[in-house]
Amino acid sequence: MRLLVAILTTVACQGNAPVTTTVAPVGSAAPTPCDGAACERSCLANDAVACARAAELFFDGKNGHPLDMARSFRYAKQACEAGVLTGCTMLGFHYQDGLGTAWSPESAIATYEQACTAGAGTSCYNLASMYSGGHGVVVDLARADALNARAGLAWNAACKGTEPRWCTNAAFLLATGGEPTAAVKETMLALDQRACDARVLVGCVEAARLKLQLGRLEPTAYIAELDRLCTAGETTGCMVAGATLVAGQRIAKDVRRGMALVARSCELGDKDGCMAMATEAVTGELVPRDDAAALRFLTMACDRGARGACFTIAEGHHAQGKLEQAMQFARRACQMGHAEACGTLAAAAHAGTGVPRSDADAVRWAHAACRGGLGTACGILIERDLDLPIPAKHLKGIYEDACAHQIKPACARLTRLP
Repeated sequence: MRLLVAILTTVACQGNAPVTTTVAPVGSAAPTPCDGAACERSCLANDAVACARAAELFFDGKNGHPLDMARSFRYAKQACEAGVLTGCTMLGFHYQDGLGTAWSPESAIATYEQACTAGAGTSCYNLASMYSGGHGVVVDLARADALNARAGLAWNAACKGTEPRWCTNAAFLLATGGEPTAAVKETMLALDQRACDARVLVGCVEAARLKLQLGRLEPTAYIAELDRLCTAGETTGCMVAGATLVAGQRIAKDVRRGMALVARSCELGDKDGCMAMATEAVTGELVPRDDAAALRFLTMACDRGARGACFTIAEGHHAQGKLEQAMQFARRACQMGHAEACGTLAAAAHAGTGVPRSDADAVRWAHAACRGGLGTACGILIERDLDLPIPAKHLKGIYEDACAHQIKPACARLTRLP
C-alpha cells in the first residue's frame, strides 16, 4: 500500500516518458491528431509531425495501442532528422534508457543538447535529469539546475503560445522545491486548467487535484471527475482515484473500488499502475496474493520503462537460480539508471555468474553504479586504482573512508589530492 500512498504525494507530469531518478517527461499527452495506423501512414508519406506522434503512441502503448519501442525509435529518428523537436526528445530518451535501440548515453546527451538549444523544454529537462542522477554522466547539480530553468522557460512559452500540452509540465516544475504555497498552487492551477481546456486530460487530473487541495472541489466530486477521466482513457485519472480510495484520503475508504481503478490504469498501459498492482499481488495486503499475476504486472511495467520493475524481476530470477535471465533484466534496469542493478552486473561480470567473466565489463558496470551513487561500486574502482566518476568535491571523503578500511590505493590517492 505504501506505493499507492506515495502516488498521492507525487505531482503527475504525464506523458513523462519513463520515470527514473531522473524523471524524464516526453510531454503531457496531447489530443491525438491521428490514430496509430493513420499516424504511420502519414509518416510514411513524409509527414514528420505524424512520425513524432506515432513515436509517442508506440512508446506509451496505452489505451489498446501496441507497445513497440523499436518502431517508436524508428519514427522518432525520422521526425528528429526532419527537425521536429518532440521527435528529438523521444529519440534522446530511447538512447538514454536503451529502449528500442542500443543504449547510448552519449547519443542521448548530444540529441538532448541539440534539441534543448533549439527550444525543446523536455530535452532540457531530460538532460538535467541525467546530470542530477548520474545517469550515464558524472553528477553536476549546477548544470542540472541551469537546464531545469531553461526547461521551465521553454514550457511556459509553449504553454502560453500554441502548445498547451506543455502547461502541465510547467506546473510540475513549480512544485519541485517542496510543498507549494497556496499562491503557487493558484499559478499551477491556471496552467493545468489551460491544458485541460485544450483537452489535454492529464491537465484535468491535475486541475482537479489542485482544486481539492484549495477547497474548491468536494471529495466526492473529485473522485467522480477522476472516474470520468479514467473512463475517457486518462490513466492517471484511474491511478489517482484508485490510490485516493484505497488510502481513504478525505473520503470513505473503498479498497475494492480503489484497486479496481488501479488495475484499470495498468490495463490501459500505465506503468505506475502496473507496479502498484505487482506490489499488492506480492504482499497480498489489498488483493489476493498471486505471484504469477505479480510477474505479469512487473513485466508490463518493465516493458514500459519502469526500472524498478525490471530489477525486481531480475531479483526474482536470481533467487530461483535463473542467473542468465536475472542478468538480462538487471542490464535493462541498469541502462534505465538503476544503480543497484549496475552494481549487480559488475559483481556478476567479475565472478562470471550469469554473464561471461570479464574484468572490463565489471569495471564498466561499476562505473555506471558509482556514478549513480552506489558506494560499493565506487569501492570496486578504488581497489583497482581507477578514477571515480563522481564530483571532485566528494573525492576526499570517499578516499578517507576507503583508506580507513585499509584500501591502499585510496590512501595513495589522498596524498595526491590538492
